[in-house]
Amino acid sequence: MRSKLLTVLLFSMTVLVLLPLGRVGAQKLELIVKETHCGFLPVFPDRRVLAETITVSPDNRKVACVVQLSESPQKKAFEVFIFTKGGRQASAEYEAVIPNSLVFSPDSENFAFIGIRVGKFFLVVNGKEKGVYDAVLPPAFTPDRKKIVYAARLGQKSFVVVEVEGVSDSQGEFYGAGGKGREYDAVGLPVIDRSGKRIAYAAKRGEKWFVVADGKEGTGYDEIPADSLVFSLDGSRLAYVAKRGEDWLVVTDGKESQPHEGVKKGSVVFSPDGKRIAYVVRKGEKQVPVVDGSEWMEFDKVIAVNFSPNGQRVFCVGQRGEKVKLVLDGAEVEDNIVVPPVFSPDGQRMAYGVSSEGKQFVVLDGVKGKSYDEILPSLAFSPDGKRFIYAAKKGKKSVAVVDGVESKEYDGLWYPSIFTPSKYNGRPWLTPFSLDSKRVAYFAQRDSKWFVVVDGVELKRRYDSVANLLFTPNGEQVVCVAKRGNKTIVAVNESELEFDGILKGSDIFFDSPSSFYIFSLKPSSGVIGLLLTEVEIKAK
Repeated sequence: MRSKLLTVLLFSMTVLVLLPLGRVGAQKLELIVKETHCGFLPVFPDRRVLAETITVSPDNRKVACVVQLSESPQKKAFEVFIFTKGGRQASAEYEAVIPNSLVFSPDSENFAFIGIRVGKFFLVVNGKEKGVYDAVLPPAFTPDRKKIVYAARLGQKSFVVVEVEGVSDSQGEFYGAGGKGREYDAVGLPVIDRSGKRIAYAAKRGEKWFVVADGKEGTGYDEIPADSLVFSLDGSRLAYVAKRGEDWLVVTDGKESQPHEGVKKGSVVFSPDGKRIAYVVRKGEKQVPVVDGSEWMEFDKVIAVNFSPNGQRVFCVGQRGEKVKLVLDGAEVEDNIVVPPVFSPDGQRMAYGVSSEGKQFVVLDGVKGKSYDEILPSLAFSPDGKRFIYAAKKGKKSVAVVDGVESKEYDGLWYPSIFTPSKYNGRPWLTPFSLDSKRVAYFAQRDSKWFVVVDGVELKRRYDSVANLLFTPNGEQVVCVAKRGNKTIVAVNESELEFDGILKGSDIFFDSPSSFYIFSLKPSSGVIGLLLTEVEIKAK
């Protein structure tokens, strides 16, 4: 039981000590470690953590999980554990806890889940049971952190509740007393815009479905898929799919599209500025992209349709026979796409991969690059959009191409490292470039060992496998997570820390350019200690 749980919980990482060997830059580093014990994760047969329920807060400082208290078929009991720097807290006992209902607010201050006891569903917020229902869909906190939104059913009636944090149930300010909306025969999962100010959901009364947006009911239809509701990024626009008779429609801001035979699930997308909209429809046996209300050409299958970051360009990748075609702004431009387009953050630059005569190459800003045996799905621009990287194969060897210049040949390149998300004070960015775009790093392999390459220079440390790679926010150091033997290593340049385990889902989180923290694990006879491990980087 213990070994199985460890395999699920860890990538395998508890702190030992640093081994400074400066190579990236001239300075040697010291890693100063501070551990705070947050509690134990039990792994006894009659009291164990359900590893698939582990949820880490957005600020990476709290952990929630469901603990099964007994495996007896006659009686099962569950609690939710919350681990923080101040220790562990346990909820009341429930006969079941809905696994995907565990959720933190965006600021990590609040936590909610759904528990079941004697056939009733309880919404629990910060340990307090807020309501008792016959059914509850998973809750969500609004991005502004001020409200918790959920759909519930009592008897034969369903409704949406929007509760304001810090306001009593009787003073709920959204739809009515307690924040409870109107009652319907059925409601779908609510959709919240990024500001948290707008909420919409599908509802059914009698034989008709309609969308309730900001408390106002829209036009009735025969069917509205609850998962089809989409807000634009700025929240000013709302679109959804609806059915009337045999026709399917896309309804945008209350205006219906022309009727279609079908609308592809998940295909409705607004441009980042919210001014444009695209989706995919069925036409007989064919699929057709629709952009700003106009149908484009037919394909056997539409793989993707989307806008550039600035909303000025729109592309479609579609398959026709054996050909995978790229359509840009309504015109077919390539016949053999192997890597879909990527744009620079400002939307001014574009790159994609093409196959021709048995070779593959990247087209960057309309210019064909060098031919290779394979272009890996690794195309990425730097944050300022001026630099560009991708990975390619030459026979059995791999190379990284940075700003048009090839690296050495390696046995392999771990190209997912190009897309590894990281956060600094809640702000995400993507490796392999530093935030200032001046530096680049990636994982490479030689003789079955992995290592880091920074600005074209190979670091000395070797690993059996690799997991994460990023620069510190100021770009001065490179941090990697990797595995050597049964230990997981967190390395800053070539100074290393060894861990027995790191909690799955607990990423490296910077709270300053020279300090970060993670949740590490320390197994010990039937329990696993959970430690908030803070690391300070100092020049020696």
